[in-house]
Amino acid sequence: MKLVYETELMRNQKQAQLFSPSGSFQVIQTSAGYAVFFFIGSDGAFHAAREAPDTPTGWTRKELPSSIASTHGSDSIVVKSFALCQNPKDLLFWHLS
Repeated sequence: MKLVYETELMRNQKQAQLFSPSGSFQVIQTSAGYAVFFFIGSDGAFHAAREAPDTPTGWTRKELPSSIASTHGSDSIVVKSFALCQNPKDLLFWHLS
């Protein structure tokens, strides 16, 4: 039996830790085919991270409670759980901006 193998050094990859969910996380896909992760991070904050190929890490991240707090008089917000909903036909989803 003859084994054949091949290796390749990847020079265009960068190791980075963009998000570290400590509990549950949910993922959706945008109509453009990019993934969006929603999670409560190890820092206890609610985050969204989406694929962004034109960035150095390939991802962008946003902390969401600050967006929520601005609509509630800047009160302190703690997210303990969350749910996502996405239309399977057009992949539109409700999100915070």
